[in-house]
Amino acid sequence: RLKEVFVFEEGYWRGVSTIPDSWMDFKDEFSKIDARRIYGLDSAGGDHFPPEARCSDVIRGLIDPPECPLYMRRCTPEKPVGPAMVGVEGTCRIWAQHRIVGGFRCGSGGCGTGSGR
Repeated sequence: RLKEVFVFEEGYWRGVSTIPDSWMDFKDEFSKIDARRIYGLDSAGGDHFPPEARCSDVIRGLIDPPECPLYMRRCTPEKPVGPAMVGVEGTCRIWAQHRIVGGFRCGSGGCGTGSGR
């Protein structure tokens, strides 16, 4: 039923890459309810963060957040730089909010091995 309303196209996923048939766009006959067309919104997206940010590697699980040179330095929950820190479901945001350091949860008593991943 989705194919009655949408066309499937190659889509760009921020911090990852382009993925074939992963983007749904309204068919022309539904343009009157398409907010992107009505308000002239850019649907192309893009990565608008510093090149030294390793968001893509974090999102794809290739590195842990502390391996990014910006993590908890220039990129914090209060001033996020990339997609992994922006949203509440972002890996960097979760690590920062739960004070995970080196795979271990850290509290006021320091970091222990019993509460890590």
